[in-house]
Amino acid sequence: MLSRRHEDDLFATLIGLVDGIATALVLAGAQILDGRMLPAMLALRIAAIAGAGSVLPLWVAEFSRLRGELTHAARELNLRTPARLVRGALGRKAPWDALRSALLAALSGFIGAWICLLPGVLLRAHGGMATLIVANLGLFAIGWWLAQRLGGRRGIWAIAMAIGADGVTVIGLLLHVT
Repeated sequence: MLSRRHEDDLFATLIGLVDGIATALVLAGAQILDGRMLPAMLALRIAAIAGAGSVLPLWVAEFSRLRGELTHAARELNLRTPARLVRGALGRKAPWDALRSALLAALSGFIGAWICLLPGVLLRAHGGMATLIVANLGLFAIGWWLAQRLGGRRGIWAIAMAIGADGVTVIGLLLHVT
């Protein structure tokens, strides 16, 4: 069994990777499906957006979760008010733990997006298809691993995640952001 810190790090890494890949596919979907080569600077900017875009939402969500756990613990301990527990050492540590998770998710999002977009940068012919294949394989692997870890049906999870990659790419094509 993983420690609480490792569980939190795993959650942040997974959400970053999946969000990074999905964001990259939405933003570059038109270029991927049109078969155009992806300029390196555009791929880096998309990866940066994929990473940076997750910092604030994940920080807010994680900080809220941590503070909620302290409030819940105060109720379980029959404290009159959760204020003392929230203002204590654990409460002061919560925003920093949330920031750590948010930055880990941002780094994972950048890496997920960059790895997904790299074939589109490096390959002149079929770079878009290679990008889509890498994204599908990445999400397929994440789905397989998650199902195995959570006792789900590996094939169904893996295929659903890969189909999700194709779905967000089509959304990117329809939105034609780049």
